[in-house]
Amino acid sequence: MRRILAVLAASLTGTPCLAAGVGFIFDFQPGSILISPDADRFNVSQFTVSGYDWESGVVRGYYESEEVGPVSSLPTLRAGLGIDAGVAYVDLTGGVGYLLNAALRAPVFRADAALRLKLGRIVTLGPHCGLIHVEAPEWLGQADLEFSDSDGVMGGIDFSVGRTISFLLSIDYVRAKFDVKVKNEWMIEDNGEERTSGTLDMSGVAIQTGIMGRF
Repeated sequence: MRRILAVLAASLTGTPCLAAGVGFIFDFQPGSILISPDADRFNVSQFTVSGYDWESGVVRGYYESEEVGPVSSLPTLRAGLGIDAGVAYVDLTGGVGYLLNAALRAPVFRADAALRLKLGRIVTLGPHCGLIHVEAPEWLGQADLEFSDSDGVMGGIDFSVGRTISFLLSIDYVRAKFDVKVKNEWMIEDNGEERTSGTLDMSGVAIQTGIMGRF
């Protein structure tokens, strides 16, 4: 807590001993996953008629169903400014990424602020938070779905080990929701009812790993 207060005081008063310099930083996190516990509640289906029994009056057919998996890949690339405040780094970054699921894919844009406390010569630990914008996803199945964009938040704790190039690990909460409309004969299943519109909730926990450079 004392370290955090010292950094905040330095940013407000401009204390020279804590304002060591500003540099360029980047991070690349290819091994990132998003676990969305409510995503698999969203599924779409259609009934295809295969025949008709004239004697019994029964329509024969089968259901086709498509659903979103609970685990997605979320690789990202970010760059920005790193401020050495003596006891910590204050990092401001922006970047791009991609949300990849078995059922859909979408471009991602991020803006982030992080406070990384120096726990030693090569170790940092601290909170970060920011905004995450996900473009309207492309559905990879047979259903013709129209998605909205998603404007959400992302925040958590990250940990790094290294100097100029370091290993980066972060665990974050991500909020991302989409409004969905069906444009063909498929239907969205919602609590046992079939609808032509609904919501896909991809919110969940992101585990991100990669490398960070500080120059």
